[in-house]
Amino acid sequence: MDNPPLTDNNSNTADERPEKPSVHQNLLVAAIDFGTAYSGYAFLSRKKYEKDPLNIQIPEWDTNRELISHKTPTSILFNKNGEFDKFGNEAERKFKESSENDNEKGSEMYFFQKFKMMLFEQCGGCEDKIDVND
Repeated sequence: MDNPPLTDNNSNTADERPEKPSVHQNLLVAAIDFGTAYSGYAFLSRKKYEKDPLNIQIPEWDTNRELISHKTPTSILFNKNGEFDKFGNEAERKFKESSENDNEKGSEMYFFQKFKMMLFEQCGGCEDKIDVND
């Protein structure tokens, strides 16, 4: 069931909630916060939106450690072949452990942190909002 779009109606009382905006046929809406120091993401499925449009899912990083956060460091680790290995705290942890335990193994990895601005400069000043089509 499609809901009508929100209207700018200021006659609602405090107890009334405006109708939900219409939902496109997308199965999922996601937002990615790719930050200079920390990054995170959030999403909401259409099915959950229809029940409660404010039930946005924000995953927690590093739930098996002492630190629980909605963001993780903007760090990335690639293996010696240049293939993606880990992101965030996991990348930092693996690179640190590999470097401390086996200097040779640490030198076979490519570790980058706080690299957002270098990417921004290389793309010539990317737009603030980028839509990704599936």
